[in-house]
Amino acid sequence: MNVDEFLQPELVKLLALGAAELHADYHGINARLYDSVQGGDRDVEYYLRTIGDRPASVLELGSGTGRVTIPLAEAGHTVYALDNSPDMHDILRGKVPAHLRDRIVQVEADMRDFCLDMAFNFVLLGLNTVFSLVDHESRRDCFHSVSRHLKPEGRFILYFMYPSPELVSNKDGMYDLSVYQESQDGGHAVVTYSRYEAARRLSILNFLTLEIADGRLCRAFVTPALEYYPPVDEIRLLIQEAGMEVLETLSDYDGTPFSDSGEGGDVIMVARPRSPD
Repeated sequence: MNVDEFLQPELVKLLALGAAELHADYHGINARLYDSVQGGDRDVEYYLRTIGDRPASVLELGSGTGRVTIPLAEAGHTVYALDNSPDMHDILRGKVPAHLRDRIVQVEADMRDFCLDMAFNFVLLGLNTVFSLVDHESRRDCFHSVSRHLKPEGRFILYFMYPSPELVSNKDGMYDLSVYQESQDGGHAVVTYSRYEAARRLSILNFLTLEIADGRLCRAFVTPALEYYPPVDEIRLLIQEAGMEVLETLSDYDGTPFSDSGEGGDVIMVARPRSPD
């Protein structure tokens, strides 16, 4: 699916005029702003509790700039940080302390199809990363790749947000403005256009990022993106088809069983390889 086809006409004009640069999601300016946009550590605390104190091998898919990777390595685990963005890897590389370099292995690869020639105690697919797998084949291939890289006693932990009624009702499109002020005279403003297409369960996102330095607008960047919001039952079926079984489905990091209330919220799934019959 070509995300460029979902750009708003006004942004297409900006690009045609040479007034803005086109940057892919999680690349370029989007990688540099990632730590400002994302936040929170509730999932990190959950992973640390679940993995435990004994040193384990962990594969993190969509590892980004190390928000989860570095705390897991600090706890004594060996983490393979897999991401397809060289820009995200560059940022992570600059953040890893010297004493953790032996515990973090950076892997530039596509999470839909990878081969690391080893198996892991844990594979993590967190922070809505599954949303970037916008077609069925991508989700199927990713889960099969996960299954091939789990030890027999290993665990696959998947987190995603179940969409709220407000999100899925956004059929006509809306704009939002965020400002990230890195200094007194510099920062970034991000205008986000979003629209939900219910028939395909797709959230269409357009980002216009404005770079401000010395109190002046310097550059503009345009990024199209798509997110697919999967039903819980679809994820369960994909896990089963990949040769795994779901052990539990939770609605929060405190262990509350998942219940589809229709109000949206967190979904945490834990799966393992299915035992041979």
